[in-house]
Amino acid sequence: MRKFLWQCATVICFYWSVGTAHSVEYGFDIAIDSEYSDNAFRDNDRKEGERQDRIGVSFGLTEQGEGILADLNYIYNKQFYEKDSQLERGLLEGDARLRLGQESGLFVLNMEHSNRVTLIDNRQSDTTQNLDERSIYSLKPETNFKLSSADRVSIIGTLEKIEYSEQSSRTSERRGADMQWSHRLSALSEIGVSGNYRQIDYTEVDGSSNELSSVYITISRALRNASYDAKLGYNLSERDGEQFDSFSYYATFALSGLEYNLVIELSDYITDTSAGNSTSEVVLSSDVQNITGSFNGVDQYKTRSSELIYNYLGLCLKCNANITIGTTKDEYLQNKLENVINKYGSMTLSYNLNQESSVRLAGSIREMDFINSEQTTDYSVVDFRYVHQRVSGVRFAVIGSHSSRKDDSGLSAFDENKYGISLGYSF
Repeated sequence: MRKFLWQCATVICFYWSVGTAHSVEYGFDIAIDSEYSDNAFRDNDRKEGERQDRIGVSFGLTEQGEGILADLNYIYNKQFYEKDSQLERGLLEGDARLRLGQESGLFVLNMEHSNRVTLIDNRQSDTTQNLDERSIYSLKPETNFKLSSADRVSIIGTLEKIEYSEQSSRTSERRGADMQWSHRLSALSEIGVSGNYRQIDYTEVDGSSNELSSVYITISRALRNASYDAKLGYNLSERDGEQFDSFSYYATFALSGLEYNLVIELSDYITDTSAGNSTSEVVLSSDVQNITGSFNGVDQYKTRSSELIYNYLGLCLKCNANITIGTTKDEYLQNKLENVINKYGSMTLSYNLNQESSVRLAGSIREMDFINSEQTTDYSVVDFRYVHQRVSGVRFAVIGSHSSRKDDSGLSAFDENKYGISLGYSF
């Protein structure tokens, strides 16, 4: 990642040096949390209290000029445990993108980086020992041809490296290409056809590789208070002479009014244990973002998801309510014991006491049903937060939460209460 960021910085400095007109926006935030847990080891037979601290630093930068766009957003968290109940680790999440050339121009070069924290074993709780970091480095040269005022063809090459800090067998290298044709029906609607191909090599597993091809018909339309984007197509994965194919789709429907916003996301596609949900064109909520292929090894799987997000502002002038309901289903090609149905939901209520203070109450539930191993896990969290944010950027918060986990075996079940304070500053 360090090399990638240095490359981005070098190119930006070059453009500044030749006097390219540009605009820069940036932000920085630091937070220090201190909480007390009444079940630090998350084991009901070994309940023990512990102080747990966190230092979090986030940084964002957007630089835009003639023929260049740079966008970086990262957050780094380091946890500390008084009695060493968990491994003290620093974890990074975020994205960076550098685009050279005008968007949809004749020649464009995109360099991208993504870092995500993922679960190693979905059957276990999200302690730091059970977390991994997935890093994705991408280089994407692109060329675009305008065939007419309404038609455009794009050809995009892809070189990609996916690395895991803990599960090295999931590391892969990818190369391939995408071709897209789009036709604008009006200022608000568009149709098109796209296809892509990927050669995937698992660099830490000798002789392990597969090919993935896809073709889609696309349609999109935007109205005053509603919009939709849909892709319907077919996926084909080939490995060692064995084929794994499936009908595929992505769809997003959005509806908005004076007091509400509604978004529905649907997807069905083939991926693998290295890329996980990073290939999806639908981004699900944080309730399931860290669940992305739990099998430590090489396999392909079909994943299907549906999610509804509803935001309502009509309870009162100072209130906001947010509801999320969703489900995912993963079906593996070889390791059938990892097949899982994941159902989840969450609700958040917030109230602004005044211009500087607010309170928030949130609750979430998740049920994971491992189909072929007949194992079910239920996980729920209730979270309370009072925040006082000064105009100067200083922030103070009182936080508290209750977590509960149950499973059929009872081996990973626990109840935990946490409360504490948080201090922060942003500018």
